[in-house]
Order: sequence, then C-alpha cells, then structure tokens
Amino acid sequence: METFFGFRFLKSEYVITAGRMDSIGIDENNSSVIFEYKRSSSENVINQGLFYLDWLLDHKADFIESLGDDLTQNQLKMYLAYKKVQNVFCIEIYKQQIIVRMKLNPDTVELENGFTRDMRNIGHYGTGNLEVSIKTEEDFMKVKPLISLISSMIPTENTVLV
Repeated sequence: METFFGFRFLKSEYVITAGRMDSIGIDENNSSVIFEYKRSSSENVINQGLFYLDWLLDHKADFIESLGDDLTQNQLKMYLAYKKVQNVFCIEIYKQQIIVRMKLNPDTVELENGFTRDMRNIGHYGTGNLEVSIKTEEDFMKVKPLISLISSMIPTENTVLV
C-alpha cells in the first residue's frame, strides 16, 4: 500500500464497536488513513469514513492497544500500564492531554520540546524514561511508531535469551 498510495499499513479488518475498518495506516505526515474497499459507489462511503475517523479520535487508547496483539493492559490507580513480559509503557489520561511514558532510552530519539521529554532524573509514576505528551491528533500519530518500536524490542514470554 505504501508503494501505491503513500501510507504505511498498520492493520486490516480493524474491528470497532459499530463496524470494521477494512484497512488503517498512517501517511507521510503521520495522519490516520482509513481505507475502505467497495464494489460499487455510494454516498454512504463518505459517511462511513467520517464515522470511523470520529471513532479513532474518541478512542485513541483503544487503538494504541491494538498495535500489539501480545500487549496486555494493567489498570493501576494512577495510570494504565502495557506490558509483554514486563511493562513497556504507561498512559495517564488527562482532560487536555495524554501522557505516555515508555521504556525507551531518550538518547535514541530526537527530543522535541512540548512533545517528548527525558524523565531519567525526574520522579514520575509508571514505567519508562521517555515521556510523550499527546495533545493533538498529529501528536497521536507521531507516538505510534515509538510504541511499535518498543513492542518489537521487548522479548515475549516464549523468547529464549542466550
């Protein structure tokens, strides 16, 4: 899909409460791309796409969870923790923003003022030395590759370390 349409594929047949998105991805600007396959044309296709976009904006945490089938959620008093064998990131949800703290070395990413922050010498709840502050849809799209990176770096329960 990236070759033909210029967006990175994330998931097929993504099920939500009132439907199923045929495919979902992100474009070069880290914006959501919803791809619906139809055999005929209809004005309902636009309505369906707008419904899915509205759902994505209202259910960002649900979508983050869906990025890794082997991630499990642990609801704690002050935040949500996500883990494979160990916690890999934690989320705190506030009225104006979502804070994600990840088990990722801040030296491995380019820190962006107002978006990412090195937490190694700052006390905080949860797991991780990199804090990401999500305030806009653009921020949400920028954090997804970091979450995918963490998911791929942590061994699963069946991994044998030598």
